[in-house]
Amino acid sequence: MALRNRHTTLTDNGRLRCMSTKVEGVHVLDVCGEIDFAVRNEFKSVLNTVVASAQAPLVVDLTAVRYIDSSGFAELISAWKQMVERRERFYVVSGPNVRRLLRILGLDRVFDQYSTQRSAIASALRDAGGDPCGLGALP
Repeated sequence: MALRNRHTTLTDNGRLRCMSTKVEGVHVLDVCGEIDFAVRNEFKSVLNTVVASAQAPLVVDLTAVRYIDSSGFAELISAWKQMVERRERFYVVSGPNVRRLLRILGLDRVFDQYSTQRSAIASALRDAGGDPCGLGALP
């Protein structure tokens, strides 16, 4: 059984809900609702807060996201870049609709993608002992 801390709600405005927790040392952000230009700044703020406080790999779970537009993907890329700069791993969990968009945009080659939160956390725990970014030595 996974050791899970209590969820902390970072935002809940009726369209977008983001909750943060740690599972076995892995930081997890659960995102529910719709991510579009109207909530972009709120989503950006949540991601910045989570990235700043994540002292471990970060799993962003988008399985409960009904819709995400290019502004949402742009914020995910920004968060991914911040984690890579810190040599931390960034995992994305998504359902079929978001996964399809990731593939169309070519982001399936950027993000470590998983279909379940459990599999992403297991991978994060396995990867913890290796190269944190999968990039090899930095120049």
